[in-house]
Amino acid sequence: MFKMFRNVSILLFLSLLVFCFSSSAYAVKIGKLNIKPTITYKGSYDDNIYKEATNEISDYISVYSPSLSLSLGKPETGNYISAGIDADFADFSDKDKNNYQTYKPYFAFSLSTPGGLYFKGEERFIDTDDLYGTENDYNVGTRTINDASITIGFKFADKYTIESSYKNSKYRFDDLADQHQDNEADTYSISVLYRVGAYTSLFGQFQSGNEEYDRQNEGVTGWTPVTSQDNEKTDYYIGARFAPGGKLSGEIKLGFSEIDFDNIMDQYGNQYTDDEALSAEALVGYKMTPKTTLNFNLSRNFKTMPEFGASAVASSFVDTTVGIGMKQQFRKRLSLNLGLDMRYQDYEVFSGNPDKEFDTYKFNARLDFIVLRWLSGGLEYVYEDKGANAGYFTNEYDNNIFTFDLTAEF
Repeated sequence: MFKMFRNVSILLFLSLLVFCFSSSAYAVKIGKLNIKPTITYKGSYDDNIYKEATNEISDYISVYSPSLSLSLGKPETGNYISAGIDADFADFSDKDKNNYQTYKPYFAFSLSTPGGLYFKGEERFIDTDDLYGTENDYNVGTRTINDASITIGFKFADKYTIESSYKNSKYRFDDLADQHQDNEADTYSISVLYRVGAYTSLFGQFQSGNEEYDRQNEGVTGWTPVTSQDNEKTDYYIGARFAPGGKLSGEIKLGFSEIDFDNIMDQYGNQYTDDEALSAEALVGYKMTPKTTLNFNLSRNFKTMPEFGASAVASSFVDTTVGIGMKQQFRKRLSLNLGLDMRYQDYEVFSGNPDKEFDTYKFNARLDFIVLRWLSGGLEYVYEDKGANAGYFTNEYDNNIFTFDLTAEF
């Protein structure tokens, strides 16, 4: 507890110092260029840092997150450029071997012409030695992640838009024992949209992608080109997109997905299984009143398994997440965020293994407050509970996290 107050005091002191010697307490402007440096301190008490079923280990974690962003224009106009870098420096009070650093530079742009042609693109890079900060239990290790995408669209005949996009994702792991997870994925899509209202468009979308485990193909740790986990995915969607300005915002799409593996079996003799399933993606906000917003998110898609060796029981799984949330603004300086997410993972197990299914429930409550125009903070509680079917009870856990954070903007 003393360490938490000490770290918060240091952050407040530095924030006040910079404020006193800065000509502005807000974003700096040089012509049309906006420059925004910020620093955040986040202190969390986590009662199960390794998410174990038994013998839970707790710790207090301090994360210092400086960032710098530069921007020209505004996203809502369709013409803007932004770039910057975010960083995290994490300090575990007891388990200091888990200390890590993360660097996240990014670049994004959007360009719209009066004739209806538009371009969008972004690239995000992550370099981290956080061993456990991943979405599942297997992608552990020091790694780099690079995501890049570009979209070209054309609006014509007042109501119609055709849009094409390309995305590349690349994972790279430092240690040899983790490099069988190295992969690169290319995804192409084409969409046709029809505007049915001032802010609403319906669309159909076709998406095709291939995922290559290049280090497996190169022979890392016993893998070969005829045992690698290379695969192709195909998605068919219909959906709706909501432009800014109305009560609804975001996008929702429902469809059908297929996954086909290039090879028959892995190096351990486990047979890959091609599969198909219903799929969905949604992130929608609904502005009920000027002070109340409801949010809905939905994701259902195929994911491949980077878990290999004697413990491997599946080649892929269908990952489904559905969540609801609410943001309530009380005054200009105070707001409350509530959320509940439910995640279901259904694994396509190898022959001879018991069915594998996980159910995870996550609840969060967050209170945001503004101290000064340049200083804000929050209090948050997160509860997560993961359950498993027979044979996988060691993967179960429950987790409570209490967090306090402060952000200074200069």
